[in-house]
Amino acid sequence: MTTDRESLLAAIVAHPGEDTPRLALGDWLDEHGSPADRGRAEFIRLQCALAGALKAPRHKNKMPFQFDRDAEALALDGRDDLLPVLARCRDLYQEHFAAWHEELLPGAPRALEEVVFHRGFPVVLPLTVSNFVGHGERLLRTNPVETVHLQEFFDPATLPAAPDRRDGSLSERMIAIRQWIDDRRAAEQNADRTPAAAAVAGCAHLASVRRLDVSLNDLGSAPLALLLGSEQLGKVVELDVSSNRVGPAGAASVAGCEKLRGLESLSFWFGGIGTQGALALAESPHLSSLRELQLYANGLSDAGLIALAGAQSFGRLEVLGVGYNQFGVRGLHALAHSPSLPRLTDLDLRANEFGDAGCEVLARSPLAPRLTELRIATNRLTAAGVRHLASAALAGLESLDLLGQDAHPNDIGAGGADALAVSPHTTKLRDLDLTQTELGDDGAAALATGPGLTGLNVLTLGRNRIGPAGARALVATGKFVGLRKLVLEENPLGPTGAATLAAARFARLRYLDVEKCELGDDGLLALIRADWFNGLVSLRLNQNGITDRAAVELARSPALARLTSFDLSGGVGDDTAAVLAASPHAANLRWLSIGENLTDDGCRALAASPHLDRVETLILTENEHTTPAGRRPLWDRFGSRLVFGGVSRERDLAGA
Repeated sequence: MTTDRESLLAAIVAHPGEDTPRLALGDWLDEHGSPADRGRAEFIRLQCALAGALKAPRHKNKMPFQFDRDAEALALDGRDDLLPVLARCRDLYQEHFAAWHEELLPGAPRALEEVVFHRGFPVVLPLTVSNFVGHGERLLRTNPVETVHLQEFFDPATLPAAPDRRDGSLSERMIAIRQWIDDRRAAEQNADRTPAAAAVAGCAHLASVRRLDVSLNDLGSAPLALLLGSEQLGKVVELDVSSNRVGPAGAASVAGCEKLRGLESLSFWFGGIGTQGALALAESPHLSSLRELQLYANGLSDAGLIALAGAQSFGRLEVLGVGYNQFGVRGLHALAHSPSLPRLTDLDLRANEFGDAGCEVLARSPLAPRLTELRIATNRLTAAGVRHLASAALAGLESLDLLGQDAHPNDIGAGGADALAVSPHTTKLRDLDLTQTELGDDGAAALATGPGLTGLNVLTLGRNRIGPAGARALVATGKFVGLRKLVLEENPLGPTGAATLAAARFARLRYLDVEKCELGDDGLLALIRADWFNGLVSLRLNQNGITDRAAVELARSPALARLTSFDLSGGVGDDTAAVLAASPHAANLRWLSIGENLTDDGCRALAASPHLDRVETLILTENEHTTPAGRRPLWDRFGSRLVFGGVSRERDLAGA
């Protein structure tokens, strides 16, 4: 690395919020770099151009999935003009990511599978403890990393060695592999994590980390206490200790850590902290900078909510997640009427089963008018509870989640739908989730009437027994023509319902999910001919009784050209695979799931396609009529991008 390049990188790290140093490095790479460097230069410019329209990522993710998330965000915000820019970013990443990853961490290609780039550089960096200790200083010195996600708080060399895959029959090898996986998992869980925690705590470069994520590591309270005892934590503004075994003692360690005075976000999902831990956090004098607190599934109960409501240091809190905590009306009342939470606007109350009485408490509280996002799914609500919410002054509410589940229903029915639709307080709603809320056709009709819900971008109505009559009612008034995403999965629409949707004037629809809607061939043919169909970027058609007769027509259609995500798993077979593989309209596909009736001929056709170079994920999981030998060309073409029953290439081809 030259001095010029080093100085430019240093300027980027020193001024992470500015684009100018990044663009200057891009110019330098164009003039002095390799082909991969010149690709990186273009990538930097394009991602900087996108940054103003996208939230900076905070968590590890595989970049194809991050790109999917970004594409949906742009489409839902009406920024179709930026989708080609994002598509070019994806192309550059797919072409050059191996070289870029090698530059970050030489000789460890799989170690950075979930690194996330933003504005041209890694901002989320997942590292094993060993790599953080050994390479973290260089990585943080030369990249504007925001989040470090630490993994493997144990020595992998102490884990059981993999069995020799050449010994024994195929079935014997599979049994040995499964036993090895079980043994390895047990060894990981029982490994002592304190030495690794101490090693991280002693690293001077920990002082450069702003967002520290140690989730999903099976950490106990003792290793967490070691980490928090580090003298290098002064810059941390976000801490995620979710899915660890830290318990109340872990929460107490966080609460007592003076170096976390600047902490703005704290996540304890599945931490087992209980009421005692909630009380420790609430009484902490060091957490007054918190803007976000996530305590999902921690067994808080009413006493825990009352403790949080009384916290004197949470005056800046804007986002609070307390879903699945077994609290009732008493705890919710304390929270909703707390004078200590004046800035709270985003509230997650999922799966607490406080029922309609809790909705009434919330609706009459001083908190209700401030809310912009409310997740109140799976709380055993009925129409009465929704009427309480709809009558509240929720004029600022933009997102409402009322999803129901079999074990935790929200059976709001047509009465609840009507309450939302006629409410004058729901005109600012952009995202409404009514999955499995017992709407039926009458509920669909109710939604389409009244002065409310006129600003929706996203409407989710899956599993609601909506048939052709309900579909007709949804589109009859024209109220939802501005939708950008419509989810109708597992509703018995049938061909008639599909034809009704096709006749609608969806001017902006980009995402359509009609999984398991009994469409059949005639339903698909009707959708293909819709005026709005060629505007879709994502389409889920799986399990609809569609055969090659209709699927082949779709595969040949220019209407396919904008699709980047396409699920056609179900009854289609080799004919569809062959036509899709030969179709130039499939060239923009990034995510593809196809068939249940493919044979080796279909596999070979897909593998030889000149139009599927952009595919990042190809799913053939349910195609039991294919053989390992037939799938070999797919593995050769797509490698780890191919998904077949959750097995690796090595395991799948072991018997080929």
